[in-house]
Amino acid sequence: MERILIENQDFQLDDEKLEIFVNVLGTNHTLKELAIDADDTFTSNGWNKLSSVLCNATSIGATYASNHTITRFGRNPNQQPETVRHFLEMNTHPNKQMVGRMKVIHACFARNFDMGQF
Repeated sequence: MERILIENQDFQLDDEKLEIFVNVLGTNHTLKELAIDADDTFTSNGWNKLSSVLCNATSIGATYASNHTITRFGRNPNQQPETVRHFLEMNTHPNKQMVGRMKVIHACFARNFDMGQF
């Protein structure tokens, strides 16, 4: 299954429900789109959890093993934080090994990375 569409006027996506999706996405290697036509009421904490599944920066191995499959999440990409949009866009690249490498570079060098420790 590559795409899941949830359409329910009464469905409200909050941090608690987002965490369920995030846990599933952490082990997913086939789902490309999770289109949820619902009001999203999650906080920056919820977005951070999703971002950490898309690019787990706890170690180089974890970053490389992050989810490189999901390319669309939610209803409106314009309401997503820039980091989430960036990782989803990275995931559109057909070479998933390259995506892993790009995320490792991002995780190590996009922040204030101190090369002095080496």
